[in-house]
Amino acid sequence: MKGTERHMARRPLHKQLDLERKHAKQAEARLSQHLQRLEQAHLCHLKLLAWEQRQLQKQLQRLQQDLPQPRCSPPPAVSRHFTWCHPVPDL
Repeated sequence: MKGTERHMARRPLHKQLDLERKHAKQAEARLSQHLQRLEQAHLCHLKLLAWEQRQLQKQLQRLQQDLPQPRCSPPPAVSRHFTWCHPVPDL
């Protein structure tokens, strides 16, 4: 009788373990789906940032092209290798 009693006592334990495994697999599947959604959102955000960066770069280039170019001339006492765009007034 002892063997049968042990077998009967193990049945609820195995049932509980099977139920816990099932719940763990379901939780793992939910986490996997959530991770996939986060990765997709991250990728969309990166694409949006890249697009915005390109737009800003184009805008910067347009603004730089619209600026008048400064006239630079070397001051008399300085070497020709340096140019001055904003001469310092004499005091």
